[in-house]
Amino acid sequence: MPGRRQRPPLFEEQIDIDNDELDRFITESSDVSAEATSHFPDLMYKVMGPDAYLRHIAKCKQAVKIPIIASLNGTTRGGWLGYAKEMQQAGADALELNIYHIAVDPNVSGEQVEQLYVDLVQAVKQHVTIPVAVKLGPYFSSMANVARKLDAAGADGLVLFNRFYQPDFDLDRLEVVPSLTLSSPQELLLRLHWVAILRSSPT
Repeated sequence: MPGRRQRPPLFEEQIDIDNDELDRFITESSDVSAEATSHFPDLMYKVMGPDAYLRHIAKCKQAVKIPIIASLNGTTRGGWLGYAKEMQQAGADALELNIYHIAVDPNVSGEQVEQLYVDLVQAVKQHVTIPVAVKLGPYFSSMANVARKLDAAGADGLVLFNRFYQPDFDLDRLEVVPSLTLSSPQELLLRLHWVAILRSSPT
């Protein structure tokens, strides 16, 4: 996206919030969920808290003339909606929903996972007036169909693709080892492939 100014997203999961729902989520899934904080690698940048992130949006808005696109990674419905609204109030011109979700429950179908995305987009669009883009992973069984559903739900754009963190495992110490691999030019082919397909797909 030309003129886009990139910042690490605001990760709700990495913020110390007095929120019973978030506390329950972390407690129940700390060792098994792909979103568990114990599975995150050490980041190469300092994670901003919500207040610092919102102030940063406001400062960027004052400092530059290009659109400021805020990026949000939430875990709870309240977090997604609350922070989305606050980012708009801070001056963001658009919002990227950086959805980091890996379906690990065998009782949850692919259709149910897709509906979670659709429901989230519809809910966020009801709480903000700025454009909302959705950052997706490449692992849907029917990417074109998912793209159509999100468009119908109100998404103003799609960001292809999210890169899930892949921790390594130390078999001698039986520990999860953080591993952060930066993107490479070879990864562009998959993105170009799907951009071309979706661009030519009938609405």
